[in-house]
Amino acid sequence: MSRSWFLLRALAQLSSRGVMLAAGFAQFLYLSRSLGPAGYGLYSVAFSLNQLIFLIVDPLVSSAMVPMLAGESLGREFARTSVRMSLCLGLPLVVLWWAAAPAIAGLLQTPELVGPLRCLAPAALLQLLAMQSSNCLMGEGHFYAPASSFSLMWLTRMVAGWALVENGWGVVGAAAAIPLSFGVQFVANQLSGASWVWQPGTLPLRDWWAKSRHMTAGSLLHNLLFNFELPLLKRFVSATEAGQYAVAQNVSVPVQTSCLTLLRSEEHTSELQSPDHLVCRLLLEKK
Repeated sequence: MSRSWFLLRALAQLSSRGVMLAAGFAQFLYLSRSLGPAGYGLYSVAFSLNQLIFLIVDPLVSSAMVPMLAGESLGREFARTSVRMSLCLGLPLVVLWWAAAPAIAGLLQTPELVGPLRCLAPAALLQLLAMQSSNCLMGEGHFYAPASSFSLMWLTRMVAGWALVENGWGVVGAAAAIPLSFGVQFVANQLSGASWVWQPGTLPLRDWWAKSRHMTAGSLLHNLLFNFELPLLKRFVSATEAGQYAVAQNVSVPVQTSCLTLLRSEEHTSELQSPDHLVCRLLLEKK
């Protein structure tokens, strides 16, 4: 591995994370002021609830895609099987999430959550497909295209969120910008070379599961432990207090993200991984 190759790769990732930090922080400042504490609390709780669906399903179908594509002869067959599993799980979840929105809002004693939750219904599936298409590109050594689509996703979310809120859509508009941004990221990845995932050729489910089960377990455990606090908090506090908590969380994001990006660039040069992939890798290395 040449030094210049490593530097270009690290710069691509740092640049995309820089766009994420700038666009995300700008959106955070705008939405927290425009929606107010209560509105931003509703938006944050709805987003966190939706993320729980993604963070439960994603480890089941995506955890091993990058290492399989990078080091296995059947990597593409594995990836195609993972994408088809995503559709089999994700499409029913979209319908179920839409139908269950009133019950979830009632459980949290916040009927205003119904609209944002329903706007976010397709977000988990679109995020899953966008993430998988990025993994397909990265697993085959294409680092700039997923970095660009990741930046485009954040810019789309910022601009669409601003436009919808300014036109009177409020919390519902801010929520609707999220699935839209993931849809843009997915399309960009497909146009950049990930469209082969729709070609024929898959693995038997038994073989697919045998190759993914270890990383799936580690990713799922990590996601459940570290991403459940905001919806749980909302059960016991008001939307305003949940919004204040979400604001405090977001203030620390730039420092956390910068540190994670630098660590991942230096220590994991064989594949581009998210934090849950890093946890799984560490768990596997200890066995």
